[in-house]
Amino acid sequence: WAGNRERTAFEEALSAWSTALERIAPGKKFMLGDDAGFVEAIAAPFFERYVASALYWKGMRVRDAFGAIDEWMAALEANVQSYHALMGDTYSHAHDIPPQYGAA
Repeated sequence: WAGNRERTAFEEALSAWSTALERIAPGKKFMLGDDAGFVEAIAAPFFERYVASALYWKGMRVRDAFGAIDEWMAALEANVQSYHALMGDTYSHAHDIPPQYGAA
């Protein structure tokens, strides 16, 4: 982290998403119910990158720290067959960052 402010901002954003997952569709696997939808299609690639980059570059285990995010991503991995065809791997996501944004 460039400083504590950046880490705090990142954690606050993850906390807001985690809270949204818990409140919007309590007891459901996905944001709008039992089936993955548009929200997942848009958000999942970003969260793949957040999880991979935070772990690789900062040692932060996003999925361990934010249970609702972990449950949501696990539901995608377990229940959405097409997600597997499109999901990236940790190494590729983590190594996309420096060429795009500079050193983390």
